[in-house]
Amino acid sequence: MGFDDLLKKGQEALAGKDGKIDYKEYSKDAQEAYKDYSSTEGDFQTKAKAAYTGYQEDHKKDAKKDEKK
Repeated sequence: MGFDDLLKKGQEALAGKDGKIDYKEYSKDAQEAYKDYSSTEGDFQTKAKAAYTGYQEDHKKDAKKDEKK
């Protein structure tokens, strides 16, 4: 499986019933992940781990908000 195949599978998974992807939400996630990545000191692995940890924490908060509704 090449990168293009992986990209297509990801797009299919993210698409809604209408076949379109809401990039607005993913843009926010990407900006926050980049902020975490660029503000972390260390090597690539340390920076990537910080970005992913921040992503997980943000989504835990969002899940708790959804549960309260």
